Amino acid sequence: MMATRNMEITLISARDLNNTGMFAKTKAYAVAWISTDLKNRQWTPVDEENSTNPTWNQVMNFTLDEAALQQGRLLLEVEIYSDSTFGEKEIGRVSVPLKEFLKPAGSNKGASDGGEFVSYQVRKPTGKAKGALNLSVRLAEKVDFRPQQQAREVVIESYEAVKEEPVVAYPVYQSAVSSSPATNHYHPPSYAPQPEYTPPSPHHQSYPPPPPHHQGYPPPPPHFPGYPPPPPPPHDFGYPPPPPPHHHPGYPPPPPPHHHPGYPPPPPYHSGYPPPPPPPHHPGYPLY
Repeated sequence: MMATRNMEITLISARDLNNTGMFAKTKAYAVAWISTDLKNRQWTPVDEENSTNPTWNQVMNFTLDEAALQQGRLLLEVEIYSDSTFGEKEIGRVSVPLKEFLKPAGSNKGASDGGEFVSYQVRKPTGKAKGALNLSVRLAEKVDFRPQQQAREVVIESYEAVKEEPVVAYPVYQSAVSSSPATNHYHPPSYAPQPEYTPPSPHHQSYPPPPPHHQGYPPPPPHFPGYPPPPPPPHDFGYPPPPPPHHHPGYPPPPPPHHHPGYPPPPPYHSGYPPPPPPPHHPGYPLY
């Protein structure tokens, strides 16, 4: 057995939120979900007019597990963002324990008849409190879901209906041959006698046996000559052979070397420049 409970919340407004827009007005919206159901997220519209004091009045509905609700394991998570040209930026968040909205036992099964209006502090991503979120929460009555029990009841009801149907009995077949009790049974029909089957004679003709030797294709000749060899090439076939080598005058050989005066021999070794003359005798300074 699985018990569930429906919850309706209304995100009314927020006040005095953190201003994340330095050069433009803050355009705030909120996202809400149950802590155990991250896939079921619901959004409010974007408030483009009220900046850090947005108003939404957005109604959202969630289905809660009754056992988790009674054990205090369910939280309502709300995150507030600022929508801008450069992307989304988180303003703050709120976590609401849903067990707080359960009424004591015996008071309409723990349901809240009307929505309860509450206000919670909004905490920035740094953890510092800044602003407040106003919302209302209304819990419906607990609903018991018993799929197996319901299916069993349907099967039992269908079985009882079948049992109540009357049984129709058909009369016993009466033979038309005799109406007396002693001969009131089925008589098989009589058939005319059929001639017996005569087996075929031993010399019954059938398909002729195959010939003792199947001819098939004729065998190849004992020696196949094949194609004749090519004839020998004629005498003047191809290019003519080169002529035999013979003496060719070509260019005349160079003349034998002969004495050539060439350049005159160098003069005998010269001592070079003449030696410098001896220094003249200089009296120098007079002696004192």
